[in-house]
Amino acid sequence: MKFFLSVYLHSYSKSPITKRGKPVDPDELELEGLRQFFDANSVWIDQCALSDWVRHIQQRRNAIHFYKDREIGTFTEFDEDLHRYLDFLFDLSGRIPWPE
Repeated sequence: MKFFLSVYLHSYSKSPITKRGKPVDPDELELEGLRQFFDANSVWIDQCALSDWVRHIQQRRNAIHFYKDREIGTFTEFDEDLHRYLDFLFDLSGRIPWPE
């Protein structure tokens, strides 16, 4: 997602995410900030499904940061998420211009 914003930095800089009144460089954004930017600017092709999927990944990823008993999912769910991630990468890479 950061790479995608880096390619379209000119477009991002027209309405960047701000922190304390200053624009935030795409490389400094965390996953939540990226998700919110993609939501607000309709970058997703399948708006609701991809935003929900990124939130799902955030919840599963954050399970390793706590010593609490949290749901991390099954291997089947992990495999499905990997396939979804590959589709997501193909979607974004298909919208990036080929360098000349």
